[in-house]
Amino acid sequence: RQDKEQIILSRPMADGSLALAYFNLTDKAMDMAIDRKALGLSQEQAVTVKDIWANKTLETLPTSVSVPSHGVF
Repeated sequence: RQDKEQIILSRPMADGSLALAYFNLTDKAMDMAIDRKALGLSQEQAVTVKDIWANKTLETLPTSVSVPSHGVF
């Protein structure tokens, strides 16, 4: 999905995992929603989130992420 302010990319990986990338195209930080249903994930489905930019593993999939100006999550 893309508009003038953001790009959201998702891609299934060979191991069955899902890669996500959220890009903020604006000059200000932006909270970007993570829509589990749009990603094909149920509310009950357990997921492991690896933030490769911050080199962190998150315990749960957040409902939104704060992405800095011209940044990525």
